[in-house]
Amino acid sequence: MTGGERLERRYRRLIRVYPPGPRREELLNTLLDCAPPDRVRPTVREVGNVVRHGVRARLGRPKSRSVVVLAALAALVAGCFGAAGMSVLGWQFAPALTGVVQAQGIDRTVFPGMAVKSCEDGDEWVYSSDCADMPAFIWNPDLEGTRYGYLEYVVAPTAATLDHLTFTTEVRDRLVADGWRIGADIRVHAGIDDLDTSVLDGTSAPFPGNDVETNVREATFWAQRDGLVLEFFDATGSDVPGGGIDPQAKARFTVARSAPWWLWAMTVAGGLAGILAGWLTTGWISRRLEGNGPASVAAVLPAWLVALPLTYAVLPLNEQVGRPWEEGIFVGLHARLASWPDLGFTVLNPVIVLALIAFGPALIVVASARRTPDGEIPWADRDPSF
Repeated sequence: MTGGERLERRYRRLIRVYPPGPRREELLNTLLDCAPPDRVRPTVREVGNVVRHGVRARLGRPKSRSVVVLAALAALVAGCFGAAGMSVLGWQFAPALTGVVQAQGIDRTVFPGMAVKSCEDGDEWVYSSDCADMPAFIWNPDLEGTRYGYLEYVVAPTAATLDHLTFTTEVRDRLVADGWRIGADIRVHAGIDDLDTSVLDGTSAPFPGNDVETNVREATFWAQRDGLVLEFFDATGSDVPGGGIDPQAKARFTVARSAPWWLWAMTVAGGLAGILAGWLTTGWISRRLEGNGPASVAAVLPAWLVALPLTYAVLPLNEQVGRPWEEGIFVGLHARLASWPDLGFTVLNPVIVLALIAFGPALIVVASARRTPDGEIPWADRDPSF
């Protein structure tokens, strides 16, 4: 194969970024005519120009700016859904938590010489549910959003644990010596944190709208190591009449998984695939309906009506308070696909409902619209609207 043939083959691959049609051959001939005899591959500038103009040509309607905005929003929405789908799929293959704490001796580091109880022992004294089949995500106690699945480990109150600040500081220092990275300073709040990650101090603590009087104080911090997130709590004080030991005032810690590197790779790949699919689908719809004003309006009007709420709702905003930032991203992605029972959406996710409203009518219109016989409309006759 000669150098010219290799160059032509590479140009043909490059111009596939343009939609099918005579424009491809015109562009190929122009590129070959302008190429010097010794060129064997497209230059960086040629690649950039062809990709930039080809991506825009995929949308059709060369005089319209609104189609670019709509395609960008569609790509963003599809990218978030793609990332969410791959993230949820990837979490199904994350290693189980069962046995990790005992195997690494984390319970002995946190509570040396103390009797530690957990759901792995079949003990119902802990907050977390049956850990025989702990899912990757579980509901917050108030059903407002989700958090990572976790296992909890508890010890009975002792004179040492009731001195909550001193004991918490000692636990933190032992974890640092064992290779853990402390993620936040020790903080103290009123009440017992019920592990609701949408509220910093738990729904048992006083906060606007829930001004609970309590004499209990709890110290807490979190740390990370080797793909695990540990959150420690130690409470003291009593709301029991007579000042007896409050059964809720105890020392405990939870352990959850953090996202492994391959899950980040899957999520990014899903997001990029979604962005590409959203842009190409919008371009396909636009070109199919080009020159058909009523069909274009019927296809695009529902999308514009829900564009802003859908764009905001699909973003994986951090829904965690006082937790690692990357956890907030994956919990946010999971929320884009999970049901929202607190709002009455027990079957379909409201974000998915908005997406169906935006894209469903356009796909129906495209399926029912009549296309021109040759599939091409002269540039001068194209409808600039959309």
